[in-house]
Amino acid sequence: MKKNELVKSPDLPLVEELQSKILDLTKSLPEFKHSKKMFGRTNSQYTSQLMSMTMLGDGPYHFMKQCSAQIDNKTKALQGIYFKMKKIAYRIKKWEEKGTEYSLLLAEEARVGLMEANDGISHAVREIRMYQEAYEEIREHHGIDENWDEADFNKLEEENHIRMAFRLAIRRLLE
Repeated sequence: MKKNELVKSPDLPLVEELQSKILDLTKSLPEFKHSKKMFGRTNSQYTSQLMSMTMLGDGPYHFMKQCSAQIDNKTKALQGIYFKMKKIAYRIKKWEEKGTEYSLLLAEEARVGLMEANDGISHAVREIRMYQEAYEEIREHHGIDENWDEADFNKLEEENHIRMAFRLAIRRLLE
């Protein structure tokens, strides 16, 4: 058997056959890549915002706090993916320098992964912007100063807890 010769087995399809099937499949679904790029995630930005903005409390500071938490989570995820991508780029460089058939295959596979990660990054950036805009809209709508402090937060926190206590009491009476 030669070095680059494929082993034929009745149970295993040839790599070329698999490759041609995959290419045929991707050619038959040209809109898939576009729709994946547009949808990107399980939930739309609007759905993500509604889900995260309605879970706790009903005061503007609660919503602003949730926006801040979402921004923080997305930013940390972006930092993580940034370094992961740098490591992958380093590996690609090393594989290409090595120049063997297998190392070049690994480099190609890693490049595809980097392209897909790029779509995830653009979605995360859009979500961060969405939460920043929501934060600003809430702050402006409720006349909250840009330099609000903990005393401002605690004052409204007290009012929100009293409202919530009344709401829960009425709900229990109606049960």
